[in-house]
Amino acid sequence: GGIRMSTNGPNMLRTTNGGTSWDSIYNGAATLLHFVNFNTGYGGVGPFRKTTNAGLNWITLTPYLFNNLNIRCFSVYGTENIYLGGAQGDLGKSSDGGVTWTADSKGFNGNLYSIKFFDANTGIATGGYNGAVYLRTTNAGLSWDTNTIGEDYLESIRLLDENTAYVAGSGKIFKTTNKGANFIAYQTYSG
Repeated sequence: GGIRMSTNGPNMLRTTNGGTSWDSIYNGAATLLHFVNFNTGYGGVGPFRKTTNAGLNWITLTPYLFNNLNIRCFSVYGTENIYLGGAQGDLGKSSDGGVTWTADSKGFNGNLYSIKFFDANTGIATGGYNGAVYLRTTNAGLSWDTNTIGEDYLESIRLLDENTAYVAGSGKIFKTTNKGANFIAYQTYSG
């Protein structure tokens, strides 16, 4: 069910029947898109783009938010709040659905790989550069606290509910039950 999209460049694949068949569509930009959920999708490495009709048409929301234009991850909370993370620890947000953008303060200069919000104020981002880090905000991205876990990098975040999340990377998984205030090692991969 639902519309799903996959991409590794300007040409995307879209299914409307659970993956039985796929259509090729063009996202309107010669860039990668990291992304998409059902009918509304966002993404971009370079211009950050949005579709509201399952990828048939795309609009550019912010082509020059970051100096290096290397947006690696994003999170959408509600319908209007969009948070971006990128290379060199770049963080940005829009509270009006991408019409205007501000750059958030950051406490870290490595790559950010994933960003998720538990609620309108509390979110975490993960990344790595000479050790894995997770960043946490409790004020909707106005400021971010940086915590080092000590692994190579943390690459993904999976939210389970309003308090619980897993972060993973470098063969390890960490769990929080308090919106990212702290994490414990949950499982170690060896081999």
